[in-house]
Amino acid sequence: MTRINLGTAIGSWIAGIALETFLGATGPVVVGTVIAVLYFIPLGLLVARERTAVPLRRSPHPSSSRA
Repeated sequence: MTRINLGTAIGSWIAGIALETFLGATGPVVVGTVIAVLYFIPLGLLVARERTAVPLRRSPHPSSSRA
């Protein structure tokens, strides 16, 4: 739970700083968008890697060869 609270505190702090810049009220939206993009980049890479992975061949179950 502490990591979630720390992430929320850091994100809010960065959004507060962005609020005081020339972006004004748009600043926190930009910060949220950047954080979301930074989240989806590694997620997209993991999905792409998973889709291109060669599936392992399963050997037949030993009991299935018995008649």
